[in-house]
Amino acid sequence: MSGEATQEEPVRRPIVVADRPLGAIDLIDGAFTVIRSAPKVIVSLAALIVLPVAVFQGLVLRDTLGETSLLDSLETGALVDEEQPFSFGVGTQAMLFLLDWLVLSLIGVVVALVVDEHRQGREATVSSIVRRLVPLLPRWALAFVLVHVVELVGLVLLVLPGLAAVVALSLTSPVLALEGLGAWASLRRSATLVRRSPGVVLVVMLVLFGVSYAVSYAIELLPSIGLFVLPPDAAWPLSSVSVLLNAIIMQPVTAAAMTLVYFDLRYRTEAYDLDLRRAALVGR
Repeated sequence: MSGEATQEEPVRRPIVVADRPLGAIDLIDGAFTVIRSAPKVIVSLAALIVLPVAVFQGLVLRDTLGETSLLDSLETGALVDEEQPFSFGVGTQAMLFLLDWLVLSLIGVVVALVVDEHRQGREATVSSIVRRLVPLLPRWALAFVLVHVVELVGLVLLVLPGLAAVVALSLTSPVLALEGLGAWASLRRSATLVRRSPGVVLVVMLVLFGVSYAVSYAIELLPSIGLFVLPPDAAWPLSSVSVLLNAIIMQPVTAAAMTLVYFDLRYRTEAYDLDLRRAALVGR
């Protein structure tokens, strides 16, 4: 008997938010704990998502600049299209922002699935997450479009409704990943959860924005200098690498923090932790 007991695998401690109200710093710290729990899986999946986007962004920048450095283009006015003024600033930047949001949204689904695997006592692997992710992709794509249509309408009407929509729909990815809802139902569920404690969600988002800005500035400083002095063929790979590193580091942290906010709100407002304990006792 003792021999059999020693051969049993130790039970992994599931990754969940403590069943008590948590502050913004606790949730951010918990996000880094999530990343440390499965770094290979999360970084590998994040890289698979980010890599093609980073290369595409670099190629777009190279084609925009042509054969001159950014500094030369600014001096000669080559960035300004006489027929379509400000095309570089508006069109290109809008597309790059949209790609960043797409990456964050999809990584949000991936990280939520990783957290759920550990919460259920299973070891998260790349293959197990991909198997759960693939059936969600059509609903995720529709939800992504709906989220940004709602946010855009809010921003066009008035700025504040648009910003409110950004906060209200910030939990769409974990909801879609973990509750099996459709695209529109996931948006409504996210808004319902956020409405119960909007201050917590807003503070976490502001802290994440500050941390992300600092990390992005540190990572992209040298490549940004390179864009000014180097020709595009030499500068765009640096830009792609900086985008890749920044996204692999910060996007999973942001996604993990919002997933933990999702669990925290459910624990505090729906007694979800008690449901989990009850289910664990019944399963024994």
